[in-house]
Amino acid sequence: MKTSRTTNGQRSPQSKWSRMFGLFLFFVLFTFANGTLSAQLRSDEPLLRVGAFGGANLNRHTANFPEFVLFPIWIPNPDNDKTPRPPNFQNGSGIGFTAGVLLEIPLTGQLALLARASYSRYDALLTTRQDVRFGLPQSANAPASSILAPVEFGMAAQIPMLGIDALAKYTILGGLHLSAGIRTSLMMPTTITQQERLLTDASISFDPTKIVKERNVSSFALPSAQSLQLALSGGIGYDIDITERVRITPEITYSFGFTGLVAASEINSQTQWTVQQIRGGVAVSLPLPKPPLPPPPPPVDTAKPSPVLAVKAFGLPVSEQAVGNTIGINEEQPSVILRVQQTISRSVFPLLPYIFFDGIGATALSERYSTLTREETKTFRESKLSSAYELTPKEHSYYNVLNVVGERLRRLPKAVLSIHGCTDGFTAERDKADVAKARAQVVMRYLRDVWQIPATQLKLVDNTTAPTTPSIPLSDADKQAENRRVELRSDTPEILANITLIDTVRRVSPPSVRFRLSVANIDSVRSWKIVVRQSGTIVKELRGTGALAEVQDWRMDERELAALHLDESVQQGQAVEPLEYSFSCIDADGNLYRSATAAIPLETRTEEKNSKRTRTSSYFAGKLVERFNLILFDFAKSTITSEQEPMMNLMRTRITERSTVRVDGFTDRTGEAEFNRKLSLQRALGVAQALGFTAEQQKTNVMGYGSSLELYNNDLPEGRFYSRTVRVIVETPQNE
Repeated sequence: MKTSRTTNGQRSPQSKWSRMFGLFLFFVLFTFANGTLSAQLRSDEPLLRVGAFGGANLNRHTANFPEFVLFPIWIPNPDNDKTPRPPNFQNGSGIGFTAGVLLEIPLTGQLALLARASYSRYDALLTTRQDVRFGLPQSANAPASSILAPVEFGMAAQIPMLGIDALAKYTILGGLHLSAGIRTSLMMPTTITQQERLLTDASISFDPTKIVKERNVSSFALPSAQSLQLALSGGIGYDIDITERVRITPEITYSFGFTGLVAASEINSQTQWTVQQIRGGVAVSLPLPKPPLPPPPPPVDTAKPSPVLAVKAFGLPVSEQAVGNTIGINEEQPSVILRVQQTISRSVFPLLPYIFFDGIGATALSERYSTLTREETKTFRESKLSSAYELTPKEHSYYNVLNVVGERLRRLPKAVLSIHGCTDGFTAERDKADVAKARAQVVMRYLRDVWQIPATQLKLVDNTTAPTTPSIPLSDADKQAENRRVELRSDTPEILANITLIDTVRRVSPPSVRFRLSVANIDSVRSWKIVVRQSGTIVKELRGTGALAEVQDWRMDERELAALHLDESVQQGQAVEPLEYSFSCIDADGNLYRSATAAIPLETRTEEKNSKRTRTSSYFAGKLVERFNLILFDFAKSTITSEQEPMMNLMRTRITERSTVRVDGFTDRTGEAEFNRKLSLQRALGVAQALGFTAEQQKTNVMGYGSSLELYNNDLPEGRFYSRTVRVIVETPQNE
């Protein structure tokens, strides 16, 4: 019998796997024959099981690409004009292992849920071949000659992954079962090793001076790896109860990956590089202990009638909420009415003219930024951006900075945008002009190719790699991340002007609820309690001792109203979850009694009033709330810069004699807390003084929070820039 071997004489991975797979099938058949003997050991009551599993993998890779964009695989020969490129890498295989832990949750006698966490190797070797012409040694009288020799281009991928499987397990007969579900994996740092190898024993060599059969041997990290991998997973196994507790399960599983290992742009291919895996292995599991039985109920005293507790809730009308406990039962309402007042919120965000890059030497645009297709730019409107305050990638208006600039450049064809690429000035990318230029070119290509901005409107600044105002100290990792950026500047102020967004905000007035209580067959009440829940969460507890009053009123405050989580439902006009309530009391002997749980609906009613319009914004009856944010303060400085003057002038036009103005200062997390508090207060006072605040107004309406309250995610460079801010909130009552 012949054994499949590689060109170096070793057994191929497929041959090794075939022997392992045959041994595993023999083990499964043997255990299946003995499985019925152990079935009687199983408990009729399903229990949670925990355990571990492991096994060997056969990995199958499917792809269609010639090489990586930044790491070329193929080194051409001197006659490269005549030698074609080798065929694409299309298939590859390899062997690995898997180990992990499991949790089995039984649902019925045949159906269970499986959760598995594992470490697995998806290693494989991808190869392609190409005939290459080589010159032969020539004698003094013989003419020069050449020969075609096969060259193998190999790429070995070492791919470790941490995975979680969510599976449904269905038992067919005895211990035989099928499983199917989803596998989610996180790809860990992956290494690619490449080489070219001559597949001939003749005296042909890559080097004419000596025999060299291999070249271009190198290793590098997998570029643009898709960290999150998704796959469909299924398998077959057989449960064998070794003892009453210990169970082993031989199993075979197959997973089909449908997420590409790398971005398609990295390999210039329309076909994703995916991986399938067949795994054979064994799982060992144990049941978790059964929970103890609940204690038996206390004996019932049949000599006395059973105590009876009852409670009924009513909503109070708005007029009663300001009068007291004087209304009669006819004015109590069967539901709680939530009065909704509509207000216009007008927010002004400064446009941070920086594009940040993730990692040392990175030149690809971060996935946090929102990018469009050329067709999508036709319908993009700055006014439709979200006014969300959380710095959520692709949602906050900042992450559309390139689209906002593109729309404005298209609207102002005479404006010119300067694009300045920068490095961090400290790490390995220090003074690397090619990195700075590549970052600037990424931004320019997006504006030119997607937004179709003419080259006359785009100008690269390539005479320096340092930011205009670098974040210091350069040795600090946060400051390095802030300096890895592209700066945008324009000769036309409108290009980088503030973003103004207007939203309709609905606010709910705190309602009141009345509880009517009744107790029968209890001689004396020591204490009582009313518990109010919404969707299972406690939102209020009313307590008392001694004699029980028939009526208890609950007048919600703002904190309790916030606990009802009404904002999303009210803003979207959805139904609000009802309030569930129950009543309990303890008698003089220490016995506890409870009423049945009841519910009262929550209804929203919007105050309908005629809308009005001014030259600057629309609003409904109520208040106009405007938020202004100032950033770009110099490091550790509180001076108002010239870039902030347009925002200051806008605020002065929006403040009237009827307005209530609050000024809050903030900093990022850098530095000591007390220094940050003082710095934020100085910045806020500087803005207040520029707005004409009196000394008394400064004492009551100006606050410096420093870094004690993080406005935005300070793990991101843009989050730290937006946190170095002064926020001004102007609330102006509106007449009908």
